[in-house]
Amino acid sequence: MQSITSRLPIFGLTGSKISSLRAAVSYSNYADTDRGLPNGDAVIYITITRPGCCGPAVDKSRDIVPQGVGLSLPPPTMNDAPISSFEPLVVALASSVSVAESAFYRLPGSGVVARYVKSSHQNDPGRTVLEIFLFLFAVWTLFQSRTRNDKQQTHFIESEEKEIDELVTEWMPEVLTTPLSSDERADLEEVPIITGTAGSHVRLLGPQGPSKPVLNLATYNPTGLAGSEYLKSRAIETMRQYGVGPCSATGFYGTIDVHLELERELARFLGAESVVLYPQSFSTICSLIPAFCKRGDLILADRQGSFAIRKGMEISRSAIRWFEHNDLSSLEEVMIGVEREERRRAKKRGYLRSAGEMIGLGQKRMQAKYIIIEGIFERDGAMVDLPKLIELKEKYKYRLILDETISFGTMGRTGRGLTELYNVPVRILTT
Repeated sequence: MQSITSRLPIFGLTGSKISSLRAAVSYSNYADTDRGLPNGDAVIYITITRPGCCGPAVDKSRDIVPQGVGLSLPPPTMNDAPISSFEPLVVALASSVSVAESAFYRLPGSGVVARYVKSSHQNDPGRTVLEIFLFLFAVWTLFQSRTRNDKQQTHFIESEEKEIDELVTEWMPEVLTTPLSSDERADLEEVPIITGTAGSHVRLLGPQGPSKPVLNLATYNPTGLAGSEYLKSRAIETMRQYGVGPCSATGFYGTIDVHLELERELARFLGAESVVLYPQSFSTICSLIPAFCKRGDLILADRQGSFAIRKGMEISRSAIRWFEHNDLSSLEEVMIGVEREERRRAKKRGYLRSAGEMIGLGQKRMQAKYIIIEGIFERDGAMVDLPKLIELKEKYKYRLILDETISFGTMGRTGRGLTELYNVPVRILTT
């Protein structure tokens, strides 16, 4: 086998860019009479590389050219070595690589990858090898099962049934808590036990039986509605008609006619436009806050607010500023500080024309500002000054969320809460 390199005209191709290509030519130098080739002709393999291409050959052709036609090749002699037995394999491999490369260069962005590999290999061949190894390792790791078991069970200890039974019998569970001391036991025995309905007045169970009624200051049933015989009878009638189970939000268990009727009655009772019914006081304020307050909004809250309010503010992801417990002077100081910061930022960004005029911020969403406070605080029973609170709300342009979990039903002539006690219309709270 001999090979030469020559600049050959490629017939059948048009266009100025491919009028002349560089070809590497290899030919066999013996008479292939078995294949019908005349003695002295050459089997020509032409590998074409387009000028400017960053990769190896992309086109191959095989042709039979009579001796002396189109090429100045030395005449074949019988003294040349025969074709290697690996030549068909090499030719097939080269053809496969050429087809794969041609398909690769048709992909978008293949030129960028090829230039990167070429420059990387030229500057640091070791880096190319390392990157190929890391790529293959990542692919191998991706297809490995993270939960594969030991199918051969080479790391398991085989035990007989008798040994397993003995181990199970001897096993003692770990103690999760330490035993109570004598003082702790004495304190536990002194904890009062309520017998009967947990209302405003209860009876305690002692060694000699129930005690006299005592005042209960740690109840969520101060009005005694839970023990009302009228409510008990109506509850029994409702269970016989509707059954039990609808104990969550109407959107979860389904809306029942009594739900809608109760919402309408409560709206008329409070003088509100409409009412949304929740099954529990904790879930009411905890879900109401994130329904209105969003990321980027501002909340001013009491430092001793209830746990439900704190969880609702945490879920909302709003910015939170704290004021002192039931101190509206502290609340106003925080409001003034917030207003001062807003003006400083607006002036820095060019949103202020003068000291007292703020222009719009374009299409960007404006920050909503809220005051969240309890009507009667759960921790100490303190009551907020609602008229003063509304005055600050109107002055500094805040929205008010008032939690009347405790004040509703206990304050006001008919139990409507602080709005009835201070003679404040409900619509003022919602504007």
